[in-house]
Amino acid sequence: MRLLLLAAVVSAAAAASAAPATSRRMPKVPATFSAEQVEEGRRLFADTCAVCHGPNLQGALGPSLIVPAFRAAYSDKPMRALCSRIISTMPVGQAGTLSEAQVLKLTALISASNGLPVGEAPVISANELSARKFPGAGKW
Repeated sequence: MRLLLLAAVVSAAAAASAAPATSRRMPKVPATFSAEQVEEGRRLFADTCAVCHGPNLQGALGPSLIVPAFRAAYSDKPMRALCSRIISTMPVGQAGTLSEAQVLKLTALISASNGLPVGEAPVISANELSARKFPGAGKW
């Protein structure tokens, strides 16, 4: 009986450790943006943001928009906070010139680049993001 119990425990532990590490760290949040928004955000980012934030969001003149710096700054915050930051400060010297649709596309790219899931339905309004939070520290 003890041998069977020990075998079950060892088997369960082996199965848990066999799971890829990335699957344990992926966020437990619903998909937020469409793949189309992410791709449109990628094109807009290349034209508008890459000179400061680098072509791969890694940072250059401006800060990195990918892990770990981004995750530390936005953990547990509403996704709307990122939209608000973009609207009120970007592009440098031209704050407020991006449309809401453009800001949503950039937010989609940044979110997806940080491992958040992409879905099929687009986010139509920044207001939709007020109730959605980025994962907490250590959860993404």
